Amino acid sequence: MRNYNGMTHAELIEIIKSLERVQPPPTSELKTPDQASPSNTIACAGRPAPLMTGDNVCSQCQTETDLRRAQEWMSWGQRYAKFGIWEWDIKSGITYLSKQIVSLFGYENETLETTREDFLSAVHQDDRQRVIDTIHSGVDYKGRCIYCNEGFDIQYRIVKPDGTVRWMHERGGVERSEDGHPWRILGVVQDITDQKHAEQVLRESEEHFRFFAENIHKMIWIASPSLDKLFYVNHVCSEVLGIERHDLCNELSRWREIVYPEDLPLVEAALLKQEQGVAAEVEARIVRADEKFRWIRIRSFPVKNGQGERMSSGIVEDITDRRQLENERLANMAQQRTNLVREVHHRIKNNLQGVVGLLRQQANQYPEVSEIIAQAIAQVRTVAVVHGLQGQAFDNEVVLCEMVPTIARTVETLLSSRVVLDVCVDVPQRIRINEQESVPIALILNELIMNAAKHAAIRSEAPCISITVSWDQFQTQAMISIVNPGMLPEGFDFFAAKGTGTGLELVRSLLPPKGSNLLFISDNGEVKAALALCAPSIYNF
Repeated sequence: MRNYNGMTHAELIEIIKSLERVQPPPTSELKTPDQASPSNTIACAGRPAPLMTGDNVCSQCQTETDLRRAQEWMSWGQRYAKFGIWEWDIKSGITYLSKQIVSLFGYENETLETTREDFLSAVHQDDRQRVIDTIHSGVDYKGRCIYCNEGFDIQYRIVKPDGTVRWMHERGGVERSEDGHPWRILGVVQDITDQKHAEQVLRESEEHFRFFAENIHKMIWIASPSLDKLFYVNHVCSEVLGIERHDLCNELSRWREIVYPEDLPLVEAALLKQEQGVAAEVEARIVRADEKFRWIRIRSFPVKNGQGERMSSGIVEDITDRRQLENERLANMAQQRTNLVREVHHRIKNNLQGVVGLLRQQANQYPEVSEIIAQAIAQVRTVAVVHGLQGQAFDNEVVLCEMVPTIARTVETLLSSRVVLDVCVDVPQRIRINEQESVPIALILNELIMNAAKHAAIRSEAPCISITVSWDQFQTQAMISIVNPGMLPEGFDFFAAKGTGTGLELVRSLLPPKGSNLLFISDNGEVKAALALCAPSIYNF
């Protein structure tokens, strides 16, 4: 069997043309050597065959079968691939077309011969001159070769007889005689209309994307999942990041330089999600080259390219103005809340002062219970002090270094004139008391100071009570010490409620379960109440 795969298009065309002119008889009419007539002759294409031996008959039959098969393969290939073959004889000016070309060009009859002018007349008039310049310009009308390209590759449109416009892709070349003169041009034409339509749709889609991407006020990018390669970024990157597009493409790692250091871990975490093929979103601060501080919002989405490779695309927008508006809104809400809370504290303080006035009237009216009422007055005034401090504070926070001296002065007004309170405060202004614990701690201080003053008056004619507030060396807790002359009762146990009066019972019930500790120490004729406060009862602002 002959190897037709190695033949050139020209050789196959010659074979097809010969088969189209002379068709072999049907297979049913062919006879094997055993069935051959005694004269060893067969009919071929309506003419007697020469006398042949059995081997020659088999060889010719095999050749005819191979040629017919090659013809069928060529016909099927042209039909399914939508391509045809043509040949232009330069000397005669006749163009031979395969049947598939006739079908591609829309002609009903299967005329296999036409002229150069007929062939060109089917070409769209806007593309005709380009086709002539590419394929036919090298030969004049008398067949003389002026210049012939060895090969050509061109795409053009044709207009079919029904007016339908189709796109064709044509490739071919020149064959020369032994003396080097061109004698024919061979070409292969393929219908690429569907491909052109797909390219047009893709081109329009890309144009729409670019129009959208280049006119939106957000940075759009397409990159590898690990951000080591950037495939596309629009010009807005210079407005958002402060980096020109070509600089970012050349040095993609520059984005890390502008991210605020405290926010870089957030961005890195989002990048890790992106590498895993998960959509990510993060808001971070950047410091641009122009030293402008900006807030940006980054959103990334996993995508795939035409080859199915995983990539990432995303949008980066400047949200600085939005952040500022949000911060202003939150600040306004906080201010309104602060004003409202301050007003509430102020009214509570005024109402408590009214309660104090009523209690004093009762103390004057009933002297036998005046001492008990005095304790109640001190407690109510202490609560009023706390609300007063909260009402005066800008953020409704009670500062430790302000609360202790204020409560001491309030208690001092209720004590006899011979009791002296020596207050020393040495803690930073930033130490604040938890809002939920401010009233209990204030009442605890009130009771401790009142208790110290009562016992000091018994032991000394001119008692002095020392009150100190200090900050430990590790800066983790504040220590409030109240020292007075006296001794603890025998068997005193604060936590077991042994030897404690009603005042210390109240202290024990108010002591915060977390962030506080109270010890009583008796030494050298003095009693020391040491109240230690740490988080969460207090916090370092």
